[in-house]
Amino acid sequence: MLVGSHGEAISIRRFLGVTILTTIVSIVTVIVIIYLLFTGGGLRKENMELKDILSEYQLKIKHLKNENDILMARLVARSEGELATFENQKPPDKTSSDTQTSNEPLDQLNIEEEIKKAGQQLEKNRLLEKTVEVENLIVTHESITKTLRVRFDLRNVDPSLNPVSGRTVVLLKTDDQNYNNWLTLPFVPLVSGKPASNTTGRTFLISRFKTVKFSIAGQTNPNRYTTATVFVFSKAGEQLLEKDFKVDVKKILASMMLETS
Repeated sequence: MLVGSHGEAISIRRFLGVTILTTIVSIVTVIVIIYLLFTGGGLRKENMELKDILSEYQLKIKHLKNENDILMARLVARSEGELATFENQKPPDKTSSDTQTSNEPLDQLNIEEEIKKAGQQLEKNRLLEKTVEVENLIVTHESITKTLRVRFDLRNVDPSLNPVSGRTVVLLKTDDQNYNNWLTLPFVPLVSGKPASNTTGRTFLISRFKTVKFSIAGQTNPNRYTTATVFVFSKAGEQLLEKDFKVDVKKILASMMLETS
């Protein structure tokens, strides 16, 4: 038996019961708090991931909207030009109703043909829009192994952010116009100073960008190359890019080559 502050008797069983109940409530409270902390951390992480996904989709929507605005502007400009040409044409001779009647189907065919050509030109312009860019071209030479290396960054600049695949060729040129002194990486025959085939070369597939590397041994006079031209072709063989760079061959040690390879 225990005696309270006012002299009343307190049963030990009652005291133990209150103590046990208080302990259980405390333990449950701690467990609930820990559970809420872990759950809240997971929700915060999921919220951040959703924000990143939302930002990426907003960027894609922006690019698609810009591309749509460009295509609509070109279509409107083309339509206005055709309308102005049509209005400036000489009106038919009203005195010859038979001739006018016979020319109406022909005029309709001409209009349909112009609309078809306008659509083809629009599609051609879309295909000619730049989808890849070449940057940071570097040419190095290791004198001990006589190895010449070329590297550059191939970047995807497609407004729609679609993956780009195809082939690329590097052409190292000398100051003279003797194609026999020029070097292609990888080897591709030349015609009029350009690759004879647009379906050969180093294959690539990029979503954002990648570093493309070429190397060839047995190069004893790398300084004769003064210009590098990078050709990029689609998988179908269409030329996507042709870009020239001034070549400044850098001499490096074998140990550095091993580190950067």
